[in-house]
Amino acid sequence: METQEIDVQISKNQIAIDFDALDEVQTEEESAVLPSSLVNAKNFEWVGEEVLFLLVRTHDNPFAKVDLCGKNMEEWVLLASSGCESRVIEDGENILSSIKAVQTNKRYIAVFYSDTPLVGKVLFQNIMDYFTRNGLNALTLPRGYVFRRDYLLSMNDYIAPCVHQFDEVAFTPISNARALAGAYKILQDKIRAYHVKNGVVLIGENTISIDCDVEIESGVVIYGGNSLKGSTVVGRGVVLREGNYICDSIISDGCELTGCYISASKIERGKRLAFEKIENSNLG
Repeated sequence: METQEIDVQISKNQIAIDFDALDEVQTEEESAVLPSSLVNAKNFEWVGEEVLFLLVRTHDNPFAKVDLCGKNMEEWVLLASSGCESRVIEDGENILSSIKAVQTNKRYIAVFYSDTPLVGKVLFQNIMDYFTRNGLNALTLPRGYVFRRDYLLSMNDYIAPCVHQFDEVAFTPISNARALAGAYKILQDKIRAYHVKNGVVLIGENTISIDCDVEIESGVVIYGGNSLKGSTVVGRGVVLREGNYICDSIISDGCELTGCYISASKIERGKRLAFEKIENSNLG
């Protein structure tokens, strides 16, 4: 099919899914799929105002830039920041000195590492809740720290055990292929569970791949072997039969697609397509 260059208006680099909504009414089935770190935390507006979210960028990790459901590991960790001011520092031999050198007027400093993409927003909020409710000055996490800023500046050294059992799976550093595959599965299950809760019908769910920025209207039916990538938008009444690959595209209401490859394109309302390759086009 002949193509033409078009500018498809899709928001970039903005997560479309509110994962917290998964936990508003969590079913028994969802509880079996989702890790305990996703339990929803409420009324944490203060976290965004009082906490500096500090990301430590690890070095020599071969998986640092690998795509995990639409984002790399560092981007996933930064999504956990819960609206806080966030900064990135480099890992080094004396990480405490690097943390102390960060200039901020925030009351608390929370330190996380770029190789723990399963540390989500709700887990971060629950950690801050535990830290403040217990009046702590410092806390060692399975991978990371939380400090009260004034106390941090007075410290010469810091060696302390983790005094609370947080979700160790979420803090697992992704440094080998097995850990990477496990993280991908958890994130993908999380994304699919969100869409199912939102009224999307997934048939052959485990063979369907959906990136975190994909938006899908309630009532859409998606069969096995579909891959939805980037900032794709799928409209009402769409049926995606087996074997479609759709990236950074808009599939308008009422379309039915089978075995199509669609990239950076818009498919107008009501189109029925099978085994088409469409790139940089507006198919009206």
